[in-house]
Amino acid sequence: MIRPHYRPDIEGLRAIAILLALGYHADVPGFSGGYVGVDIFFVLSGYLITWLLVHEAQETGAISLGRFYARRARRLLPAMVVMLLATVMVGAVIYAPFEQRDLASTAIATATYWSNIHFANLATDYLSPASETNPFLHTWSLSVEEQFYLLWPLFVMLLLGVARWQGRAVNHRRLWWGAILLTGLSFALSVYLTSTRQPMAFFLLPARAWEFAAGALAVLLPPPEKLKSFMPKFLNVDLPGGATPLLGWVGLGGLVAANLFFDRSTAFPGVAALLPVLATVLLLRAGAGPAETGITKLLSLRPLQEIGRLSYSWYLWHWPVLVFATANYRLPLGVRLALLAVSLLLAAASYHFVESPIRYHRVLVRRSGYSLAMAACITILGLGLTYGWRQLSVSWAKLPEQARFTQVIDELPEIYNTGCHADFFEVGLKVENCTAGPADASRRLVLFGDSHAAQWYPALEQLATEQGWRLISLTKSACPAVDLLKFHPRMGRDYVECSEWRQAALQVMKELKPDLVVVSSSASQIQRSEWQPGMERILDSLSETSRSVVLLRDTPYPGFDVPRCLARHQWGAAITPVPACEIVAQNKASIELYNLQLEAAAHYPNVFVVDMEPYICPEMPCQLERDELILYRDSHHLSVPFVKSLTETLAMQLSRAGAPQGTVSTD
Repeated sequence: MIRPHYRPDIEGLRAIAILLALGYHADVPGFSGGYVGVDIFFVLSGYLITWLLVHEAQETGAISLGRFYARRARRLLPAMVVMLLATVMVGAVIYAPFEQRDLASTAIATATYWSNIHFANLATDYLSPASETNPFLHTWSLSVEEQFYLLWPLFVMLLLGVARWQGRAVNHRRLWWGAILLTGLSFALSVYLTSTRQPMAFFLLPARAWEFAAGALAVLLPPPEKLKSFMPKFLNVDLPGGATPLLGWVGLGGLVAANLFFDRSTAFPGVAALLPVLATVLLLRAGAGPAETGITKLLSLRPLQEIGRLSYSWYLWHWPVLVFATANYRLPLGVRLALLAVSLLLAAASYHFVESPIRYHRVLVRRSGYSLAMAACITILGLGLTYGWRQLSVSWAKLPEQARFTQVIDELPEIYNTGCHADFFEVGLKVENCTAGPADASRRLVLFGDSHAAQWYPALEQLATEQGWRLISLTKSACPAVDLLKFHPRMGRDYVECSEWRQAALQVMKELKPDLVVVSSSASQIQRSEWQPGMERILDSLSETSRSVVLLRDTPYPGFDVPRCLARHQWGAAITPVPACEIVAQNKASIELYNLQLEAAAHYPNVFVVDMEPYICPEMPCQLERDELILYRDSHHLSVPFVKSLTETLAMQLSRAGAPQGTVSTD
């Protein structure tokens, strides 16, 4: 085991980790992979906590769980509760009641350190609000760390205790091999979940435990000069004398590479997380020797030391500041950097007036019971205040002037409620039970596409019922009517379920031979070079098996959650300024897809394009509440009441586009 001593290079690593994470969160150019800063923190935690536990076992012959948890409570909890209560108070001023209710629920999860599980559930629920706008999102990693702190001492005590029961002294090899086993199992789980249930791999401790264990391995190994006698013979390798300092530079290069070349499309954590984890381990090992090296000098620079000292508090405050300030719109880079500076000032205040005084308080340091009692008291106080606020916000959300917004959000097309709209992981089709209109109708109408097709179901259902058509719904979340294998950032991998489902849907339509197919897709991820041939392959199939095909232009993109914005205006416009809830310009991606649809349709005599945008946004800026109708149910899906109001207009446009006679009425 490495000899205990103060490691300024570790403080420097903390600084690198926080700068990477903040650069990514503020969307600073050059920080596309800055999320690996969290992985650095995980490895550092595994390293430091393991050293503390094993060192205590060596010095005292035992591990005091009370003292360990008391240290963690003094170090982490006070600053966390202050941030939590401050965030809740700001949310109470600028958020609408139903947002305050949701924020309070997340605050409770944060205070009890299971927000990672909370956000994992939200990330796997396609209909949940975007977590990216939650001011407590960043606390998921703190929950993972706290869960590690709860379980790791028990793991260490178990393995060290086994050695004693066998009449042996404390044996680091036993703990080392235990950490090796845990690393292997957890890493295998991480790789598996990253390819199947990526949010679970990203947010949950079982798939992240190997990163902490890697840090433990870094401290359990002896210094480089004694490593040969520790390792099994088949692993012994003679390294050149200058290899250890060189490994540190290799590690730093690995972190730089991960930051520059990773991005949202990287399947993470999984195999990709090996790079930042191993790089951090190399840096830790490089600084373990008695001699100072170039890399340790770099990491020991005064600015990095100061940033590293404030890293925990800065991490706590930066995300709420960014979320509250950005509101509905993306701010310029200079403003985002200024917000990080503001959060640094808050972090400094938190560190000097909250974190340090409590962490080093003489009475609390001497008496672990007092520290644990303090932790229990402030947790109960925070939970009590937050729960009371949540109950108030629930009652406010039921007020008629606010309830209308939650009703719009909660009302979905019927195919969502019946399970006829396929979610992420579904590949099967439910044709027989997912129909509308007369059962004996001779004419068939198919709705095909992703959720931007599904949003039109209420209008088409009404048309089918009135005109005696059989409507079959074939829609799937985030699965456009374009023949390509797409990467899905929310899943962290290729969306193979979409490709399988799409091929099955095309086969169903070949068998049905519908009279009309209405197609719509979201333009959010359009890339012309891929979409053009992919769309043509779909139209080749549909034009042969269908009498007519109508491509609906994608709807305008507000770029913000419309009901939330309108609700904030109604609730707190007199207290705090809220940006206007309107679309100021056409979305470039939507225009690109529309042009692509027009070009593709020109090659087929029975393929037509319908543009409903003039009836959704007749002019710019586009007002998103008209005639007491809220146009959108979120940031990009039309609301059910508004779609129903467009039924006659849609019927007229389908008829003008060349839909088969008798399909719709234009009266």
